[in-house]
This record gives sequence, structure tokens and C-alpha cells, in this order.
Amino acid sequence: MTMKKMSIDLNVSKSEFKLLKDKLIEIGAPLHIEQLASLVGLEKTKDQRNQKIKVYDSKYSYDINDLIYHDIDRKYRLSKNKYLEFKGGVVLRVVKKQFSPALGKVLLGLDYEGEGEFKKIINFLKKKKTLIELEAEKDEIGEKAPFYEGKDPREEEPPLAHKYLDKIRENLEKQLDKSGDFLTWGDYWIHKKQLIKIKDKEIVSIIRELEKREESIKTGEIKEKIIKIDNSKYPEELILFSINYHLSIHQSFVCVDYDDWGKWNLKEFFDKLKKAEPIFTKAYKLKKFEIKEKELVKSVKDFIKEYKREKKTNQNMTTVTLRELASGALKIHKKQLNIIGNKREIDIIDGESSDKYKVFVFPYEKYLIGLKKYYKSKNIVPGTIINLEEENGELIITAAKSKRPSKIPLFDFDIKTSTFIEKNATTVYYEFFNHFKLDTGDLERLYALSEGKEPLSILRHIFIDFSESLEGYKKLHFLKALHLMDILVKIEKEELLKLLLGNREFFRSEEEIGYFYLNEELMREKEVVEQQKQLEKELKEKKKKFEKELIKHRKEVAEERKEQKLPHEVDVIEKQFEKIRNRLEKLVGKTNIVEDVTSRPAPKKIVKAEEKKIKSVDEKPETTKEINLKKEKKAEEIKLSSEKNREVKPKTTERISKTEKGKKPPKTVKKKIVEKMPIEIKPSKKKKSKTISDKHSVPKKKSARRILEEELEIKEAEREALEALKEVVEIKEEKKKVETKEEAKVVYSDKKEKGTGILGEKLSELLKKKK
Repeated sequence: MTMKKMSIDLNVSKSEFKLLKDKLIEIGAPLHIEQLASLVGLEKTKDQRNQKIKVYDSKYSYDINDLIYHDIDRKYRLSKNKYLEFKGGVVLRVVKKQFSPALGKVLLGLDYEGEGEFKKIINFLKKKKTLIELEAEKDEIGEKAPFYEGKDPREEEPPLAHKYLDKIRENLEKQLDKSGDFLTWGDYWIHKKQLIKIKDKEIVSIIRELEKREESIKTGEIKEKIIKIDNSKYPEELILFSINYHLSIHQSFVCVDYDDWGKWNLKEFFDKLKKAEPIFTKAYKLKKFEIKEKELVKSVKDFIKEYKREKKTNQNMTTVTLRELASGALKIHKKQLNIIGNKREIDIIDGESSDKYKVFVFPYEKYLIGLKKYYKSKNIVPGTIINLEEENGELIITAAKSKRPSKIPLFDFDIKTSTFIEKNATTVYYEFFNHFKLDTGDLERLYALSEGKEPLSILRHIFIDFSESLEGYKKLHFLKALHLMDILVKIEKEELLKLLLGNREFFRSEEEIGYFYLNEELMREKEVVEQQKQLEKELKEKKKKFEKELIKHRKEVAEERKEQKLPHEVDVIEKQFEKIRNRLEKLVGKTNIVEDVTSRPAPKKIVKAEEKKIKSVDEKPETTKEINLKKEKKAEEIKLSSEKNREVKPKTTERISKTEKGKKPPKTVKKKIVEKMPIEIKPSKKKKSKTISDKHSVPKKKSARRILEEELEIKEAEREALEALKEVVEIKEEKKKVETKEEAKVVYSDKKEKGTGILGEKLSELLKKKK
């Protein structure tokens, strides 16, 4: 490559874009991205092809920097046992001229500047520090060579080195996508004006056809049988491209093979395969770690690298697990995926019988699906080593044979219960990977030890029951543990190693790579803690459940009471207060007590009888005249009361005189009133504030004589009030007794009497388990 070529700009310019557009419309057919990149490369290097080429003949003379056309048909020895044969015309540049006395002619030193097959030969000669040499006449003798008028071989060769063309291709793809003027399918491109439109009805008919046949269909067959487009109007490649483009942007289709203008199937078909096979069940993910997650992930990666470095395995060999066997699946390596490429459907050939098996590729999961018939016909069992090799572009599958017979049980999978079933044993002649091998009774033992346990606890018991060492610590290979765990819970290798490396009861073997040991003492301690946590969890769940049942029961009881129209506590109390209020309305204005009770609307508690007089804020001070008039009225009232009540003792009169002086009722009268009042309406000892509300004003307290005059009527009212209140208290107490009895039956039993009541019985059972 000359310095001129290395200085070329590898980006695609606007003029080069226009050239591609014009070229595509001119051709009228899709072009491969390699062809488009070559067109851009040719455009970039067109100045280097302006120089005319001369014909080579030894009778002519040549100058340095002349380009000559030379036909080559010979073998070049590249190494001791390696030869490269080249046949065809090449363009060479004269870089050296030297006269040879022995030949009597000039020797031309030639270099090759192209990027074709001949470059391998020229590079080899340069390493040997030699050039291609051809004879020519001297300038004085020979005449100038004529120009070459045939086809320029440089037009068919790559214009630039592959590394530069790859860079142009990468930049070109980005700019084609960004422009929005070009459409692609696979590695082919067209201008959007060239696209042939396909109707939705025709797309639906393709879906119906694929559902009927339940197998893939080629684009050519779609063109001939389903979508009929006139070939006279459009080139066949453009019709096929248009069909493929419309199917590729539709969500129902998957291109299973890009060769020979494509092959299609439904996405639904691949989804059904995933749902049906146990290999695609949801894998277990570890949520909690004893160490930091980043450190754990790093230690897992380091362990896998170390194991691969120590145990170098053949990339073509794969070991079949029980889950893969039941799914008809085979794990494939990166090398094999590169051979398959972007295909989703391939044929695998049986190396013994040459039978073909159609398998479907799941590249992200790295599985081939569709080998159930092969496994059954060969009686393949878990642990069998499978070889998958490429021969002439085809994949050949064979099971590794052994001279020694082995009696191994066969297995089946029950879809309904998602469990594996052991069948009768059979004799086979296969090589096994012992860590994946299953013997008779292993499956039953595995299901028994895993019942109701968490993955970490299952792993511990696998170490105990399937250990390879019976002395001291339990030893097991991580791949054996992986296979056994995978039967019970779908688990990836990385997740299992997290369990092993992230828990203290497991530790690695320093001598044997891949082996782990189990510390049983630490395991038992952890299991006790886990059991306690589990019991506590169950207890909390039970408690929540019974609390919900209690709330539900209370709602049901409340609804039943409403339906039966049972009197509520508040309704009963309000009725009793209403009864009291109606009875006392007759006595309104006669006594302080009556006025205090009736002045308040619907009291929850009856107003206390004896309260200190609080003067209103708005009340004006009385004049001396008004005070004298009041005194005279009081004196007259006392006289009248003394005449009516001659039976009253003289002591009371003395006390009345005192109350007149101090404006306070006699203590004996007050005591009698208080004693006769119910408990709920006795006056409180607390002092009340002197402020008064706007709604209820406290009436003026009447004289002691007036109180004595109305005492008989008050006694009758009080008696009725007491009877009404007693009825209220009795109803409350009876109702509380009923409710407490009903709640005791449903909710909690007495602490002394354990085991009585529904919740009590359950709690006692759980406590016994915990102990």
C-alpha cells in the first residue's frame, strides 16, 4: 500500500452518497454492503487509476513508474511444503532498472500495489527481500511499449486493503441508516423509491400458510405461491428483497435462514418451544449474600477462569444433563455459534446413520432444540459425552463410545407435575462424565431430601447424601452439585458458585480444583437459626390470618345486628335522656336543678345541680332600689313558706336566716339534695372558669325557701331520673357481658387456660413446634 492510499479519507462524502443512489436506481436491484463499500473505495482511489497501462514484452523498453500488464501462470513456493498457484493478469509497477551483462538485457524490478490474491505472493517475496524481475531491452535499442487496451484487472480487485474497506463499510452503514433514504434486509440495500409495496391481506395469507404447515417457508416459495408479482416489471432480486423487508418489520415473523434469499417462520412457534421445554423454566436467582455482591461476582469469575485454565476441555465436546435430555436440547459453545452464524434453523447429521435432524437455534441461551428423537433412538442418558463437529459447512453429531458396558436408568419428564421420572435401566456403551451420571435410586433420594427446603438448605443436604468422601468433611465437585440442583431447581453455574463461595460452611479444596467441602457443625447451627426464622414467619402469618378473620367476624356480627334491628347503646341512652327531658319539662322554671338540666340540648351526662353562680358578662350592676325590692319580695316569700310548712324544724329556719345574710343555701338542705341526686349528676368539686358561652346562660339561683317549697316535686322527678339511668347502666353492662363472651370464643383464650379458643389452640401448637 502506497503512502497515497494510506492518506485516503475513510468517511463517506455527499458526492459518494449520490453516486450510490444513482448506481442503485440504475441497476434496479439490491446491492450487498460489500459491493457498496467497494464502489465508495473505487471512487476514492479513481485518481490512482488515471495512469495508463503498458503491454509487457521483452523487446520493449520501460521507464521507472511505468505500469505494465503481465499474464502470470505459475506456482510460487511460500514455505517448505506450501505452494501458491496463481493464474491471471496483474498490473505491476516498475520500481527498479538494472542492466545484466550475463543476459545482455535490462532487469526490471516490479512491485504490486493492488489488494487481490496476488498480494499474498508479493508480501512473501518482500519478506525474503526479493522482487519480481522481468527482462527488457535497453532504452537505446528497444522501442517504447504500446498501451494496454484490454479490461483493467484493477476494476475487479478490491480498491483498498481489507482493514480500510471494513472501516468504510462501518461508516457507510451508519450513514445509510442515518440518511433515511435507504432500506436494508440482511446485508442488502436499496433506495426507498425502489421498494415494491405488499398488501396487509397478503401478509395475513403468509401467516395462515405457516400455521397450517407448521414448518418454515422460503421467500422464493412465498413469491410463487402466495404473493404473485409480475417479473416483467421488476427484477426477481428486488421482488424477493421487498417481500423480506416487509416480513422483517412485521412482529409475527422470524428469519430462520438468510441464505438463498431467506427462509421464514412464526415467532409464536419459537415461543411455544420455550414454554414446552423444562430447560427454559425460570432460573433461581440468589438475593442475599453474606459478602458484598461485587466481591462475590468477581470471585465467581476468577474461579471459572482458573477452572478453565486448569481443566482444558475440547470445545466440540458437550455433556448432556437430565434437564437438557428431557428438552431435546444441546448446549453449544461460542465457536459452534460462530459456525452457525445468524441462522435460527439448521440441519444436524447423525455421524453413524447419516440421518438428518432439524434443530432450532436459541443463540442468547446457547441451546439447540429438536434432538428428542435422536436421544430416544440412541438411548442417551444423563452424563453422556456428545461431540458436535463441523465438516464441509455441516454439523455432525456423535455420542462418545466406550468398550465397557454400563447399566444406567432411563428417564422421562412429567409436564403436569414438572418432575422427572425414573424408568427401567438399560445397558449402554457410552463414555460418561461422572459428575453428571445418575444411578438407580438417585432421583428418588434427591426428591426426598429436598422436600420443603430452600435452595441453600438443599445444597447442604446434597453434600451430605451424595458426598464422594465419607471421612471427615463432606467433599463434592461443583459440577455434580450443579447437575443435582438443576434437576430440582433450574439454576445457572454462576448462581451455584455464588452459593458455594458466598457461604462460610462451604470452602474450596486447594489440592483438587473444582471440589468443595462442607463444614457440618456450622451447617447445623445455620439450619437451627433458619428453622427458628421459619417458625416465627409461620407464626406471624397465622396471627395475621386470625386477625383478618376476627375483623371479618365482627363485621358479620354488626351486619346481623342491623338486620335484626337490635337497639344500639347510643339509641337506648338517647331514649332515656329524652324520657327524662319530657318529664322535667313540666317543672321548667321551678328549680335551679331543673333549669340546669333542661337548658342544655341532648346531654350525654346530666348537668350537676349545685354550681356556683357565674355572672354574665353583659349583666348590668343592680341599683340599691332594685336590691331593696328583692329583699322585700324574699321576706314575703319566707313568711308564706313558714305558714305552709309548719312541720319544718326550727333549726332549718335558723339556717335559712343565715343563708339570707350570706346569700347561700343552708348546708343541710344542700346535703339532702346532693344525697338524693344520682351519682352522675352530683356537683363536682372542681372550680369552673368564670367565662360563659354565648349559647347557654346560667339562670339565677333561687332562694332556699323556694327550694324547700318545690322539694316534693323534685323528689318525684329525681326518682324517675334515677330509674331511667339505672336502666341505661344495666343495658350497658348486659351488652358488654354478651360481647366479651362472644369475643372470647373467637379471639384469644385466657392465659391460664391454654388451648381454649381458636387462636389459642393454633398459637399453642406453633409454640410446641418451636420448642
